[in-house]
Amino acid sequence: MAKAHAVHLVRRPNGAATTDQFEIAELDLAPVEDGQALVRNLLLSVDPYMRQLMSEAWPLNAPLGMGRAIGVVEQSRSPRLPEGALVVHNGGLQTHIVFDADDVGVRPLVTHEGVALESYLSMLGGTGLTAYAGLTKVFGVTKGDVVFLTSIAGGVGVAAAQIARQLGSAKVLGTTSADAKCRFAVNVLGADRAANWKTAAVSDFLAEYAGEGLSATLDGVGGGQLEAAIDASARHARIALVGGISHYDTGKPWVPPKNFEDIHFKALTVRGYAVRDYLDLREEAEDFLVPLMRSGAIVDPVTVTEGFAEAPAALVGVLQGANTGKAIVRSAISSEASLRACCRCRSLGATSCARSCRSPLLEVSAAAAVRPSILWWTAPRRRPRCCPARQYRLTSATASSTPASCYSSMLRAICPIWRSAPSVTNLFGGSHPPSRSTPVRRGKEYDAAETGKS
Repeated sequence: MAKAHAVHLVRRPNGAATTDQFEIAELDLAPVEDGQALVRNLLLSVDPYMRQLMSEAWPLNAPLGMGRAIGVVEQSRSPRLPEGALVVHNGGLQTHIVFDADDVGVRPLVTHEGVALESYLSMLGGTGLTAYAGLTKVFGVTKGDVVFLTSIAGGVGVAAAQIARQLGSAKVLGTTSADAKCRFAVNVLGADRAANWKTAAVSDFLAEYAGEGLSATLDGVGGGQLEAAIDASARHARIALVGGISHYDTGKPWVPPKNFEDIHFKALTVRGYAVRDYLDLREEAEDFLVPLMRSGAIVDPVTVTEGFAEAPAALVGVLQGANTGKAIVRSAISSEASLRACCRCRSLGATSCARSCRSPLLEVSAAAAVRPSILWWTAPRRRPRCCPARQYRLTSATASSTPASCYSSMLRAICPIWRSAPSVTNLFGGSHPPSRSTPVRRGKEYDAAETGKS
């Protein structure tokens, strides 16, 4: 019988969540039956809403569901999910899972050229879709708007700041929990101003920089920051509520803002929403975001925690504001399992190019698909060496026996550092990869000063 490891909640928090409230447990997986698939998870999402699940929805001493993940199908009895295919699901925090291929939230992952695998949990995942829906459908950013984003350096905030700019907002303001994140919001995301709410009064910040008043606010914090946004809002402004992380640890019902009457006096529109109500926008959002990501107009920084055993620490870190961008856990994976990548359009797939360009496929190890520091392909009689230390240099023998464009495409497919490689010459000629201007894959808090832009 197949085994898996899962995160269990063993004690409900009374106040802030801590790692000792979790355990890693081994469990037996049910046999795969008709219409089902066994999936090994590669990437796991940890999000602020999970603190609410800890209070009641998650059972004690049982696998924790209701969490997004990307995995690879290891065994299947469903034509919808062939073995080797990448799949997105909501199965939660465990290394392996067996589910019905037709379950809600389970879908084959259709990848895009030049987009890192992590992005399908971040910019092209739930957090990016939350931002896109909020800005385009819930309050509809228009040209000239002054937009305020709480938690601007979090998963939703990173996406929202950049989308707001692309939609023509005149000014983007935000709050976050560290000075380094403020610099990151301005220097990397393109925000006009950002304030550290721990050291500066948000009301004073908005009074100074909001001009004639805020046009639109996307709030996931609540509490005093929502009150400050209401105070600074212009007449007929719009406010979208997507969360209230400042309330999560209290264990009590959310407290309405003290200036609630200003919603009436200013004729404000305040609307709550959840991403599950806007899943039909996924294709529209990807059509909007993917070209901008490829061009570098939108970047997708993520904070990656290595190893499944560190999932509880990663979740607690999110609740404490330790992440910059989307927080993701990279589960331990076997280098033996392989995916396939198109050598022309770089689409990952199981048996044929998902984009139907009819180009041949090369096998690429699952480890290489999610680890930029390991590049290892397996193809008949063609095997580039493993390239440690992020040097990504292929041997002359490999270069002579394999078309350069093929391996160039493979690098771009599995490693975001190579998305912007200007030429194949760069691939074989230098001992180091091209410099990258977008922060990706951080194992600890990202400091914008490290980019040299602060």
